[in-house]
Amino acid sequence: MSRDLDVVVVGAGLAGLTAAREVIRAGARAIVLEASSRVGGRLVRQEVAGVTVDGGGAWVGPTQDRVLAMIGELGLETMPQWTRGRNLMRTAGRTRARAGRLPPVPLPALVDLAIGQWRLDRLARRASNEATWKELDESTLDSWMTRHLHTGAARAVVTIAAAATTGTGPEDLSLLAFVQHIRAAGGVEQLTGVEGAAQDRRIAGGAVTLCERLADGMRGAVRLGADVRAVFQDEDAVSVRTGGEALRADRVVVALDPALCRRIDFGPELPGDRRFLHQGWEMGTGFKFHVAYSSPFWRESGLSGQLLADDGLVRLTFDATPEGPEGSPGVGVIVGFLGEAFSDDPQLLDPAAFDLRRRKVVDELAAAFGPPGSSPVDYVEKDWRDEPNIEGCVPGVPPGVLGDAGVHPYAQWGRVSWAGAEAANRWEGHMDGAIRSGERAASEVLADPVATRPRS
Repeated sequence: MSRDLDVVVVGAGLAGLTAAREVIRAGARAIVLEASSRVGGRLVRQEVAGVTVDGGGAWVGPTQDRVLAMIGELGLETMPQWTRGRNLMRTAGRTRARAGRLPPVPLPALVDLAIGQWRLDRLARRASNEATWKELDESTLDSWMTRHLHTGAARAVVTIAAAATTGTGPEDLSLLAFVQHIRAAGGVEQLTGVEGAAQDRRIAGGAVTLCERLADGMRGAVRLGADVRAVFQDEDAVSVRTGGEALRADRVVVALDPALCRRIDFGPELPGDRRFLHQGWEMGTGFKFHVAYSSPFWRESGLSGQLLADDGLVRLTFDATPEGPEGSPGVGVIVGFLGEAFSDDPQLLDPAAFDLRRRKVVDELAAAFGPPGSSPVDYVEKDWRDEPNIEGCVPGVPPGVLGDAGVHPYAQWGRVSWAGAEAANRWEGHMDGAIRSGERAASEVLADPVATRPRS
């Protein structure tokens, strides 16, 4: 094999495409290898009632400087998340409504929740201290909730927040993993909030447009259907093997989550902490659904479209209505989340139970938002378990992984740099974190003169 590339990037999600763009801009000869038939990874476009919706990552917000900068650079626009009206919460069989940032729960639960949020923010600050890692990683979020939350409503809010951001139930989620997620976002409110927080805005045309425009600007450097199976390095180069070819390059950027890295043979020299991360990492998964109606009827009733619930199949929803050219919507759209972290009924989550699941979703939306909710014009869902080249949609790491993997599992390893939304210190697991990780990996490559040396 002759070495005819400077850099090979594994993965055409937002992190990998960002890394590739940066090294190509610097003059490196680079290629991106992607196992699936599309770019975008956990960003994917769907349609419901003829309008574009996000089947994966969708929201951006303040302090997410890198993704906001890229949106502007690529000529894209954002739409504010609809928040006007009263939010709903169903706990213990009773539905309450309240406008504003505070969840509609009784005062004792609000106090309980405020104290719990303060405790989680304090733990998140401690999570940067290696001495506390083992202690936090030996606990689950569920055990922490049992000790520190005293009302059912407060426990329901935290459970839904954890399930929405990690795709994992609190009994299976490392406390360290959750508080690191909080710390990377800048606090509980910034992670879970809507207006002025992580769910502040959506990208017009779908978030995957970011990846499509990055790929279009690389003049054919992205190869789809290229399933990387091995990455080996020696003193002179690194070899990357797919099912159909072998490439040699000066450097490699692996822009995959650690669970996906299990599918690649890195050889016996892979550092122990990194190998442990690959073996133990888990990704949370589930469904994201969109239900379209002839109009956003809930707005006429003074409702925002936001729902939290401690039972049923539908536990969390938002208004995902697209705004028309004059600001008046055509159809009305509700987006929500389903999955094992939200439901203990495996029958409803069976891939073959689409019709049953759809009827259940529609019935619960009608019960929450009113009788018009029983008459949708379209329904679409994205089951992330069906993606053959993706392990899950959000990081949901169990206890005993991060504490043993150590403080620097994403440190450069010889000629290999690691990227991916999970490999970021800020906004880990989000689009902004993916971009940051890609830029960091590219800077590691470009700091090595071998990776950009002139060719004869």
